[in-house]
Amino acid sequence: MISLLAAALLLAASPAPRPADPKLQSACDARGADACLALAADRMAASDDAGAAKAFRSACDLGRLPACCEVGAALHLGKGVAKDLAKSRSLYQKGCDGKALRCCDNLGLVYLEGDGVKANASQAHKLFEKACSGGDAMGCLHQGAALASADPKAANALFAKACDGGVLRGCALLGTAMAHTGEEPPRMAALLQKACDGGEVSACVNLGNVLVSGSKLAIDYPRAASLFGKACQGEVTAGCGPLATLLLKGLGVPRDDAQAAGLLGLACKGGGVDSCARLSELYRLGRGVEKSDEQAFLLAKQACAANDVDSCANVGMMFVRGLGVAQDVAKGEALIRKACEVGSQGACQMLKR
Repeated sequence: MISLLAAALLLAASPAPRPADPKLQSACDARGADACLALAADRMAASDDAGAAKAFRSACDLGRLPACCEVGAALHLGKGVAKDLAKSRSLYQKGCDGKALRCCDNLGLVYLEGDGVKANASQAHKLFEKACSGGDAMGCLHQGAALASADPKAANALFAKACDGGVLRGCALLGTAMAHTGEEPPRMAALLQKACDGGEVSACVNLGNVLVSGSKLAIDYPRAASLFGKACQGEVTAGCGPLATLLLKGLGVPRDDAQAAGLLGLACKGGGVDSCARLSELYRLGRGVEKSDEQAFLLAKQACAANDVDSCANVGMMFVRGLGVAQDVAKGEALIRKACEVGSQGACQMLKR
């Protein structure tokens, strides 16, 4: 049973939403659809998910079909109401039938992912197409993503529509596709910068990579460092590894091994397997951190478990030499041999020594 103190702390951490505007509440209760929409907006601003869902439901029942998409999403996610996928799907369908295009897009995602219904990619594509052709930019984004493998040219056209409609993810995907093909470098850079400025961190990293490689645009290490830094803030770690590379080499920024090691640690914790492997090497060498074979072994083992074959070779080497772990030559050689068999050139070189 939860203690009274714990309960008090939970209450303190989650203050009750401010009361609803009584005039809006009364007008909504009197079946005023516009008032219900305004009340829903008021409740969302107050972080009152239950109140917002209730007001959107009232507006939906009064014929404001875009509100059906909102309450459908609340039921889909269990936000402010009990999760109910069947009711959510029914509301999405109601809104879509009435040309509330966001409902079509949401319903398309349900069918694409098989969320509470049998997955049906064909039905999902039809719904995305209906949403997009009607002017819903998110529908264009999802239709493009669904076509990306089979028809990249058509997908890029849809990403462009999504971008033009204000969906920055569309700008990021189009810019990334153009970076891969090498077409229109200035436009590609502008698209990625626009997406990056709007918070699409993958676009920051992709543009930074282009500026480092010099394959599509002139090399610009300082600008790349700034872009990577933007994608390496708070809980966002996508740019930490690339920024660490520049810091280790002193490219565009003063060389700082200690800062680089810290960034690799953040990236490793965020799931960056390559960063775990590189941080292992820094610990092995004592570069930017206090030398520790034990920490080097643990990081290499972590990267190996995530299928980084070069790290598996390094784990094997450390077993052979007894670095950071009890020596076990047979186990180490077996790991190195296996890493070589699956493509690690470093492992193959180790076997030749």
